[in-house]
Amino acid sequence: MVDDVAENRRILAEMLAAIGAQVETAADGREALARVASRRPDIIFMDIWMPEMDGLEAARRLRDRWGEKAPELVAVTASVLPHERRQYLEAGFDHFIAKPLSEEALYECLAKLLRVEYRYAEEGIEAFDLTGLKLPAGLHARLRQAAAASGLTELEEALEEVRLWGPHGPHLAEQLRLLVRNIDMDAVLDLLEKIEYE
Repeated sequence: MVDDVAENRRILAEMLAAIGAQVETAADGREALARVASRRPDIIFMDIWMPEMDGLEAARRLRDRWGEKAPELVAVTASVLPHERRQYLEAGFDHFIAKPLSEEALYECLAKLLRVEYRYAEEGIEAFDLTGLKLPAGLHARLRQAAAASGLTELEEALEEVRLWGPHGPHLAEQLRLLVRNIDMDAVLDLLEKIEYE
């Protein structure tokens, strides 16, 4: 994942890690070229507009250096007008994903370019016994407020605290994170209603 914005790198890396991918990140095209020279990945998700070396120049250099053996290249950008799409493909990109990123678009891209097949597990909160489970009142309130406002960054930060809290923390955090990934804030709020706080 190549992007000069650390938060963008973090979000995409988490989406990929969630399905078992090994992820390396770089802050610009020059750093990406150096990493590919030492360890060739299967696919590169690259922002277009970056300092030092932008994504278009990095893609051209990758194609010049590796030719058909270059990793699959995906432009990750908010600029997806038809003439911009042509420009990305002419620079050597195989595909593009529009910002803001969605998991659906990301996973469809992996299926298309790498022929990834997914196995879906039955996951849910029904098997998790909430009886007697209590969260600190402040953390419970932050979770509710973030879910009500659809604040994904705030939710992720609060879920990290949940994960570190008590013996049930990791499991509860994972259950909530599944709902957050599906952008199902109503379900997050419903689950929080079942959890006591002190």
